[in-house]
Amino acid sequence: METLLEVERMKLEKEGRLAWLTFTREAALNAMDNDATFEINRMALALLEDPDVRVVVIRGRGRAFSTGIDLKEYAAHKIDMTYHERWEEALHASRQWKRSSSRGCTATASAALCSWHSPATFGSAPPTARSGCLPSRNR
Repeated sequence: METLLEVERMKLEKEGRLAWLTFTREAALNAMDNDATFEINRMALALLEDPDVRVVVIRGRGRAFSTGIDLKEYAAHKIDMTYHERWEEALHASRQWKRSSSRGCTATASAALCSWHSPATFGSAPPTARSGCLPSRNR
C-alpha cells in the first residue's frame, strides 16, 4: 500500500483504485478539532488530484471511528463558523471527484463507500448498515 499523504490526524493510502483515509487521532477517539478540518481538506484535494481512485474507504484507528466534533475545543469556544465552512469546502471537493475526468468517484456515488472500525458493531441496524458498507446508487 502506497502512502499518498500523512498529516498529524489522518493518513491517506492507496492500493490500486482503492484509497484508504484513516483518522489517526486515537487518544481523542478521532474527534475532529479545528486542525482536522484543514487536514480533511488536504485529503480531499489529494484525492481530487489522483485520477485512478474509484473507491474511498474512511476508517478510524483505535476503538472509535470518530466521535465527531471535538467537544473539548467546542466547550472552550475554539470552534467557530470557519470550522463548519472548512467542512463544507471538503464536501465540495469530494463532490468534484465525480466531475473530474470520467472516473465517477464520489463519497456517495463510488462503487462503494465503506466506513468501519473492526470490531465495531452497528447495533440493530439492517445487515448492510451493520457491515458499514453503503452501496452506490450510480452503477
